[in-house]
Amino acid sequence: MMRGAQEGPGPDGVNLVGDGAQKLRILFNRVSALPRLNDAAVKLLRLLENDNASVHQLELIISSDPALATKVLRTASMLLDIPFQRRHLSIASAIMLLGIRNTRSVALSLAINSTLLTSRRTPFFEPKRFVRHNLFVAFSAANVYRRIQLDRFPDAKWSPDEIFAAGLLYNLGIPIHYHVHQELYNFLALQARDESATFTDMFRRMYGETLGDLAAETANLWELPPLFGRVMRDVESNIELDEASLPAACVRYGRFLAHESGFFELPWEARDQNADEIVQTIAFDADLVPAVRELAERQVSSYARIAA
Repeated sequence: MMRGAQEGPGPDGVNLVGDGAQKLRILFNRVSALPRLNDAAVKLLRLLENDNASVHQLELIISSDPALATKVLRTASMLLDIPFQRRHLSIASAIMLLGIRNTRSVALSLAINSTLLTSRRTPFFEPKRFVRHNLFVAFSAANVYRRIQLDRFPDAKWSPDEIFAAGLLYNLGIPIHYHVHQELYNFLALQARDESATFTDMFRRMYGETLGDLAAETANLWELPPLFGRVMRDVESNIELDEASLPAACVRYGRFLAHESGFFELPWEARDQNADEIVQTIAFDADLVPAVRELAERQVSSYARIAA
């Protein structure tokens, strides 16, 4: 039993005291307990099942949600390095330039991310801060992946756009935990804040397993692209750099850069306890790091002005 945890039922009468990780797993796999995805996200998930989806189908879904359409266009212009002020993309042209698979992944991650913004701000969870952190991680991971793929893994099968999408959702377990059992979330967050630890590190210490494993199960339940769940699991593991682990390694390095730049996911400063490990694993050119951080900061700022 966790010291200081309060007795009492969670959603649907589930008591989380005792074998808490297993009971949380029940909630992470129960559709009725999870955040309700918006209509655009649900339609995009259905479209993922169709290998013959057309540009027109994808365009209709994205265009049906004006806020999502704006975010997709802004994100596409930055991922493609097209000055948005000088070239106003249409949804169709963005899809053609990114490709259908990449656009589906990016749009889906943006739609799910928007769902997080509906959460109420509390001393332990600020939706906009959380999303800004994820954007920094996502842009950084995509930019680092682009360089590493070119230099060391030319045959890697993922695109930078897919790495961006996976980075945007890499820590989905945090808002899901907040949603399915806020009282227990607040208890863990208080312990983490008092010790300047990350929420995920505190979760591992309390339960002996990773929050990413539970998040990956939710990703599977929602039938998200397999890459998303793999990154959620692997980002909290010891990573040896190879082609299979490259997406998670880039996302974890993106998290390191986010923390170094002051883009923390929750309302206190807490850095990855094993940051040195990922820095050594990625072995990214130190001379390029300031430029990568500056680029990500500009991208997040630009995105926020348009899509907030």
